[in-house]
Amino acid sequence: MLIVSIPPASTTETKFMFVAEVLDLLSGIRPFEISTKMGRARSFREWQNVLRWWLAKTTLRTQPTPSQVTNWYEFVATNFIYRGVWGVGSALGLLLDLTQDGQPIRALEIDDWPRSGLPWIAFWLKELITWGTLEPVAAFLLARGQVVSRPEAEALAAAYYGSLALDVSANDRLDPRRIRDWVEAIRPVGERSARQESMRVAVQLARPAQNYLQARMVVFPIQQQEFTYWFDPAGYAVARNAIGTEARLSSSDFQYELDVALSEVRGEQYLRYV
Repeated sequence: MLIVSIPPASTTETKFMFVAEVLDLLSGIRPFEISTKMGRARSFREWQNVLRWWLAKTTLRTQPTPSQVTNWYEFVATNFIYRGVWGVGSALGLLLDLTQDGQPIRALEIDDWPRSGLPWIAFWLKELITWGTLEPVAAFLLARGQVVSRPEAEALAAAYYGSLALDVSANDRLDPRRIRDWVEAIRPVGERSARQESMRVAVQLARPAQNYLQARMVVFPIQQQEFTYWFDPAGYAVARNAIGTEARLSSSDFQYELDVALSEVRGEQYLRYV
């Protein structure tokens, strides 16, 4: 799948056609195929109209009637948010496996993404489709729960682009670290200080470090009495630590990773959804 960078100044139509082309390419792969079923219709071919309604509603000439909206939402959820996002994630998983020189990429660490050679728009595709917007900044704000509507989020996105120096490249404008820092800067001081972004805790490995097949692994906490036990996705306990300052562990708010060499669990907070 060819992914090219689209400058933020591109027209709404250019951005829309880019996303539509990606979904059309993915639809050629059976698990990600866009259905021809829409409500009672069994030969529905106008899926781009539904996508346009979802991503750029004001550009759709004829809006769905109130009786059609439920079917349109169902079509969006099944074909774009589920199959489309699944397809994009699968493609990115392959592209983020190794660099051109055969070195592994830590896909869960944003600082490692540039080593893939992919433009930042590839990072945002899933969020754009999920949140129904063509603006990465708007998708970020919606995911964080800092705004409640797409028009509000897109208005703030315009403010973000207006804050950038003219010499910032189109790709760098979409750097999620830059967007994150700008969003944090405009938040009230009290709200920023109350949010815990990350955590680290020393742990005792369940077996000698050399016996682990992976140097890093995603883990999940379960607290029992005075200990926190860390389990891998297969359900095996791989480490533990005495409960201390990390008493408010939550797998719904944080993603945790065990660093075997350092005997340490690191937690990064998920983007907050509403």
